[in-house]
Amino acid sequence: MIGLGSLLKKVKAIAPVRLIVSSFVLIILVGTILLMLPVSARNGHPTAIVDAFFTAVSATCVTGLVVFDTWTHWSEFGQAVILLLIQVGGLGVITITTGFTILVRRRLGLRDMQIAMENTSGNTVNIYHLVRTILAFTLSCEFAGALLLSIRFVPQFGPYGVWIAVFEAVSAYCNAGFDILGFRWRDGSLIGYTGDPLVSCVIAALIITGGLGFIVITDLFNAKIKPCVQKKKPGHLSLHSTIVLLMTAVLLVLGTVLFLVMEYTNTLDGLNFLEKLNASFFQSASMRTAGFASVNIGAEHDITKILTIIFMFIGASPASTGGGIKT
Repeated sequence: MIGLGSLLKKVKAIAPVRLIVSSFVLIILVGTILLMLPVSARNGHPTAIVDAFFTAVSATCVTGLVVFDTWTHWSEFGQAVILLLIQVGGLGVITITTGFTILVRRRLGLRDMQIAMENTSGNTVNIYHLVRTILAFTLSCEFAGALLLSIRFVPQFGPYGVWIAVFEAVSAYCNAGFDILGFRWRDGSLIGYTGDPLVSCVIAALIITGGLGFIVITDLFNAKIKPCVQKKKPGHLSLHSTIVLLMTAVLLVLGTVLFLVMEYTNTLDGLNFLEKLNASFFQSASMRTAGFASVNIGAEHDITKILTIIFMFIGASPASTGGGIKT
């Protein structure tokens, strides 16, 4: 029988990159097992392993592809498992474990710092400050988003609206695209809130924030926000942050204008101009990485679908919760 000490030595001997991959594989396997349980399904029957595995991979890799409608098939327990996988996948297993290590005031060794650095694109920022910023900023954004979404969902759905708000906020920040509004809207997602500025703007803001990347957020806080609060002269953003922010702004504006023009008399028909502009902005923010929809994607013109593919290919920013080739 292998002792705990021997096991720890073997774990420490694993290369950081392999440890990161192994951690994600382990999370996916655990998620698959939990999703296969009868308690995870709304009908009380076990879910086939291939469907549970696909959902676990999609949630952990914040892809957003599903084989079942998330509300229709999965129970609240199953939804909670999916939400946990999204959160872990969005932040990165190593980032979370490193963050908890800091929270309990354990000292990080060189190896821990190396792993965390590799999991955050290897930027040479202060790793301690970075991880604290990741955890604090992420939880703050998700909490604020859930609080704002509750203003709309609680009056509509009662206490269950709180759970919907939390799920949608975490899924949006992590750019996952999972939603649990299938019981309300036939086509799921956020089609029922096409003209709702509160829901669409809050979720779009979470998507954009999560897609900017941890490094950019840290740089923006240290160079601009913190000096302003302290009434000091703002510093300069790094070249990386400048490019990311510029490209994000350009893509958001370009996507909004193109979607508005292409779908003005199609999926946006029946809305007033401000509602069309709001829906176009939401789609521009969502189609690059998140996958939420406030219009019927299937009814879009082919040219709009091609635009969506191009934007998905571009994706979000490095070290962010989004995918793509990066801005």
